[in-house]
Amino acid sequence: MPLTGEDIQAVYRALHHREISPIEIENWLSTGVNLETLLKGSLNSREFRDRLARENNIVLDEFRWSKDYLEHNGPRFRVPRELQVTPTPLKRVLLVGHCLLESWPVRLKALGVVDGVDHVLLAPNEPPVAPHPPDAYSFQVLHIANRYVFSDHDVMIWIRAGCGEIAESDALLQMVKSNLDRALRFGTVWRDKMPVFVTNLMPPQQDFNGRLAPRLQTDSIRFFFARLNDYLREAVAKLANVYVLDVEEIFASIGTRQLLDDSVLVSAHASILSDGFHEEDRKRLVPSRRPTEYYDIKPHDFMLSVWYEAEAMYRTLRQIDQVKMVCVDLDDTLWRGVLAEEAELDDIDPMLASEGWPIGVAEALAVLKRRGVLLCILSKNTEDRARAIFEKVYQSKLRLDDFAIVKINWLPKAENMRAAMSEANLLPSSVVFLDDSPVERAEMKKAFPQIRVIEASHYYWRRILLWSAETQTTTITPESARRTEMVRAQVQRETLRADSSREDFLASLKLRMEIALVKPNSKRFERALELLNKSNQFNTTGRRWTAQELAAVERDGFVATVAVGDKFTDYGDTLIAVVRGDRIEQLVMSCRVIGLGVEQAAVAAIARRVLAGHPRVVARIVETNANILARDLFARCGWTLTDGEWSATAPGETPAHVGIASGL
Repeated sequence: MPLTGEDIQAVYRALHHREISPIEIENWLSTGVNLETLLKGSLNSREFRDRLARENNIVLDEFRWSKDYLEHNGPRFRVPRELQVTPTPLKRVLLVGHCLLESWPVRLKALGVVDGVDHVLLAPNEPPVAPHPPDAYSFQVLHIANRYVFSDHDVMIWIRAGCGEIAESDALLQMVKSNLDRALRFGTVWRDKMPVFVTNLMPPQQDFNGRLAPRLQTDSIRFFFARLNDYLREAVAKLANVYVLDVEEIFASIGTRQLLDDSVLVSAHASILSDGFHEEDRKRLVPSRRPTEYYDIKPHDFMLSVWYEAEAMYRTLRQIDQVKMVCVDLDDTLWRGVLAEEAELDDIDPMLASEGWPIGVAEALAVLKRRGVLLCILSKNTEDRARAIFEKVYQSKLRLDDFAIVKINWLPKAENMRAAMSEANLLPSSVVFLDDSPVERAEMKKAFPQIRVIEASHYYWRRILLWSAETQTTTITPESARRTEMVRAQVQRETLRADSSREDFLASLKLRMEIALVKPNSKRFERALELLNKSNQFNTTGRRWTAQELAAVERDGFVATVAVGDKFTDYGDTLIAVVRGDRIEQLVMSCRVIGLGVEQAAVAAIARRVLAGHPRVVARIVETNANILARDLFARCGWTLTDGEWSATAPGETPAHVGIASGL
């Protein structure tokens, strides 16, 4: 029989000499714990081992119990949180699905992970009914069970069709796709109110036709499910504010054999092995143990991994704590050893210097550049020698041109960091610093407390850089991919500015602007959302938007985007304005084009459109900790401030040096 709370307290008093908290008891009870499992967990606990070590003078491997080790080898494996600064601002969360999710609200609360989680069933032919209004939720997880689209009966039909019966398998696949369409139709009815994360379908662990059978046709069950999951991704891609939460990847990360129930149950079930119907099996001639005693099952690891994955997706969507620049050292950071001191150039072995974790970090940096994160080198070295070593070690696999900013000299790194942030127009809170030296890390943290300094082992660096929610984005826009080029062009432009009068400088730029309306589900809409949610310094209100909120603006207003170019480069969409009625609700602009007259020209064009249907145009400034650069925008445009609100009855002048193509 399962243990009671009193039993658990008795065990903990005997082994640990302490009382266990009610939350810990609830956690144990939620697993249907028996005495053997409780004793295993207790004897393997850190607390018991520490006491055992003290009482018997035993030295334990402390690293295995370190916070870093436990953090990086547990349910957070796929979602490192070293770069997380701000807690995720969650309201309630809605789980829609079947028995797999039913116990999660209680278990997540018992584990102290999150409160305010609701679960509702996904009915076959009607939308679910949530216990709270849709706007009470931050996001929804939709779990489409295998049995919802591919029943036990369907599986048996598929099996009886026989190997090689491709036509019958294809016909069944079309039927299952229709069932999947129905599940998406009913399960995503609130996608205009909250993001929806849809779990994909789990294939069996082994193919029914055997290890040696062909796998690239639909009479292979694993290929069948691969085609079905491809179809799911295609269907989800057509739905605004809906995304795939890849539980197949989570199963693989934890270990499918420790989760998937097809080692015992029918393949259409595709859930976590549990002790369901065990009481009935106790009536057998030889009573059996619980199913979970025959297999090493990790249901809590799966539940928490899915939760952390969903939370990470939400953080990325809202661009919470987004990283905009990563600054790295060279010695023992991008290559192994202190090469500038230890070897002549001809003696350096590129493979020895880069193989293993260094090339892994280099690849991660290249991926970040592709995502639009700026790369920067801060190194105390002789520049010519460091550049020569870099080129020899990486041989164009990673290039110095991949870095937007390179500071190789003997100045303090904090001083170089200040210059780098100035060139990139970034605040410390947007920057990550990676360096092997604890001294350099401490000095950087002291100089810039808001900079995120990675303290973890170099064996964790690649995962932290690539897998953290804060370095990811919903889409890679053309502007993101060209960000390094834009920053270099900005440095060239600022050099020209320093050598010219303001009038000559602006006239020489050949500045051009294209103003256009943004439609939901377009590429420019994705860029608009990105810029609204990542811009801090030139942002009139600091508001963050969800995709559905921004799309709703079209009902009674418009979203305008401004693409900017000059003789140095095309900067892409760098200014976004959100307008409703006679009000400019928000205006944000990339710092790359500050001081060029772009904002005045854009405000004049937008005001002209608003004034065509209203007697005046209004706006307001909401001061934030970061938006000093935007606070005088409307004053510079000649507007009037009354009772905290800016207004104008004329559009204002467009700077003469700006060429405009307007689609307003």
